Amino acid sequence: MSNSRLPMSPELQMLLSAVVLLSGVHLSAAFPDGAPNHRCSNLVPMHGFQPQTSAPPYELTFSPDRYSPGQTVQVTLRGTSGQSFLGFALAARRVSGDTEELVGGFEVPTGAVGGFWYSQNASLPNCLTHGGLPQSEITARWTAPPRSSSEDPPFPPLTIGESPNPLEGACGTEFGCVRSPALCDTANCEILVKFLYLEAENRLRLLVHAVGNFVSLGLSDDDKMGDDLTLTCTGGQGGYSMQLGYNPKYRRLNERHRWTPMQNKYIELLDTGRIRCEFTLPWTVNISTYLNPRQSSEPPVLRSFDLRTPRYVFVAYGNTYRDSSSVQQHTEMPAISTSQVNLQSRDGYSAHRISGLRRAHGSLMLTAWQFLMPLGANLALFYRCLFMKTYGNVQLWFHLHRGFMVTGFCASLIGVLLIFAEFDWKWRSMYSNTQSHGAMGLTIVCLTVVQILMGALRPDKDSPKRPWFKIAHQIVAYTALSLADTTIITIGFLSSLPQSYRISHLVYAFTWLGFHLVFQIVVPIVLARFGSKAQATDSSEEKDSIETAKFRLLRLLFGVYLAGMLIIFLTWLVTIVVF
Repeated sequence: MSNSRLPMSPELQMLLSAVVLLSGVHLSAAFPDGAPNHRCSNLVPMHGFQPQTSAPPYELTFSPDRYSPGQTVQVTLRGTSGQSFLGFALAARRVSGDTEELVGGFEVPTGAVGGFWYSQNASLPNCLTHGGLPQSEITARWTAPPRSSSEDPPFPPLTIGESPNPLEGACGTEFGCVRSPALCDTANCEILVKFLYLEAENRLRLLVHAVGNFVSLGLSDDDKMGDDLTLTCTGGQGGYSMQLGYNPKYRRLNERHRWTPMQNKYIELLDTGRIRCEFTLPWTVNISTYLNPRQSSEPPVLRSFDLRTPRYVFVAYGNTYRDSSSVQQHTEMPAISTSQVNLQSRDGYSAHRISGLRRAHGSLMLTAWQFLMPLGANLALFYRCLFMKTYGNVQLWFHLHRGFMVTGFCASLIGVLLIFAEFDWKWRSMYSNTQSHGAMGLTIVCLTVVQILMGALRPDKDSPKRPWFKIAHQIVAYTALSLADTTIITIGFLSSLPQSYRISHLVYAFTWLGFHLVFQIVVPIVLARFGSKAQATDSSEEKDSIETAKFRLLRLLFGVYLAGMLIIFLTWLVTIVVF
């Protein structure tokens, strides 16, 4: 009995034998010299752990436990049973009314880091945080604000429910709007922003509607996050809130601010799992920001936003932390208006979920690695007999092979440059789970450069090194193609992309991969069988007949392969471009 093996192409052998280990690289940040100053806004740590339900390992005491305006109170934070602690943050707020403002001020004790003037008009640091060493007790002196709560100015209330005068009518005529998907019905849009100029009050009325229990509206000079005014609404078990905020440039954080400019505030959680909030704003909104992303020994600088200036509109949404009104970082990329929005108009605008540069990057990489490169590789491996005519002493199949591969490399290189331009030419990403995808993409481009150099140094046909070159050439090629397939599939698991896009992407990716693998199995079997028939006969006429039959069948298979690739590729490409 003889053993026989099913013939396989080198790519199929590579796919079946290679084990690809994907390790996600997560960026982490340690703060040995104190929490970031923006963390004083809500005192919610961002280390990723859920709140504890057990008894706290510390106690907080006050002496005296009652105070008068301007009085000094001794505040002691002590670990229970002498237990030491490291991370902490202390701040004081009103129980009701303007609960956003941090009131009073601390005298900074030895061993704690202070200097956080988070609210405006603070004469002393109004937030304390940890130093670099564990401590079992911290004592600080807190001076109460000079004005009593009864003398506080009136504070605009927040109403849970819908406005008694809702914005109704047609988008683009009765009011301005930004919506996604484009041209969706306003009752069924995934994201909807309505805006209306209130001439009598000289204010801007805004309504934001999105999935989840928080939605954040951003107003920016350009179509990139950074140096933006944000307005965030939250609802649920942790309470209802509206927050002004600021996204500093080049820093992945949001500085939360007081909401006093916001009036006529309404917020509602709908049965459909959506949140809807509405408010009015003056045309000029002033907020404060920090020059130092970690700490500041000086008061924040003032940043003024004139909402009469056309701006790009961002909408991010998601869920809050459990039993908290503090928002989690949104996992999906925000919707961005396709152009600057004139908030004084009643025009209709659409928003996209993936930026133009990212769509161009994806289109070019898809063209290179799901069409040009596989076509060039398989043409040289299986179908060269269909293109044997000679042009300039070089057979046509080699001209086509080289043209497809070089064009694919150029498309890849331009795609890499575009995605670096998207992130201001820095190796960073808004979403850490894209780092491994980017690393694999750069590896693929480097392998392509190696292929080009190997082609330039290709030995002559009669050289004893030629067989080794052929083996190395195929190994590098199919390693790059296999890694490209893996890289493209990982896009479907990037939580930063919209879920509907991820699902459609995976459908296309696995359809293409399955179609491609069928031909990687079928064509080698066909070639092996025709080769066996040719070896089994000594008749030249029969050999010619076998070659003719093989040529016709390969031509048919190549036509089906090319047509199938084009259909899947073009459908996939349209999805990327129009999403």
